[in-house]
Amino acid sequence: MKKDQKKIVLLILCGLLVGLALGYSAMQNTLNIKGTASLNPRWNVRIKDIVEKEVNGAETVNVGRTSDTTASFTTNLNKPGAYALYDVTVENVGSLDAKLDSLAGLDIANVDAPQNVKFSVVNISTGDVLLADTEKTFTVKVEWDINNPNTMVGSKTLTLAINYVQADV
Repeated sequence: MKKDQKKIVLLILCGLLVGLALGYSAMQNTLNIKGTASLNPRWNVRIKDIVEKEVNGAETVNVGRTSDTTASFTTNLNKPGAYALYDVTVENVGSLDAKLDSLAGLDIANVDAPQNVKFSVVNISTGDVLLADTEKTFTVKVEWDINNPNTMVGSKTLTLAINYVQADV
């Protein structure tokens, strides 16, 4: 029986040797992959246009872009209840979808004097998605609180920054 055990052990060793030889030869083969791939994402979200939409008892002093993502609004309000509306168009001419992360500047402008004049935005919210190659128009409103007529008002300025980030896919 010892002879049979030696033959079995010898066969197993030969099998292992053949397996190692085949594995080594397989590892020595070169795998060539040829082809091209292109990935060219572009990020370009910007304020396209600002248009005075409506004024009532107010006068626009200065409105315009100060950078691709920042705009400035300076308005004179002449009486309680006076207001001005401005349509702001934001465009995404990039290839990546964008999501509005924040609108900065409203809180600062509304705390500044005169406090009876407030700025607000309509038709845009944090989290709104702006798809690639699309645009969105929202409205900026400045208004003298009709319930607070006692303060003299001159002009008030808002510097509004729109902050977009890449949208989750």
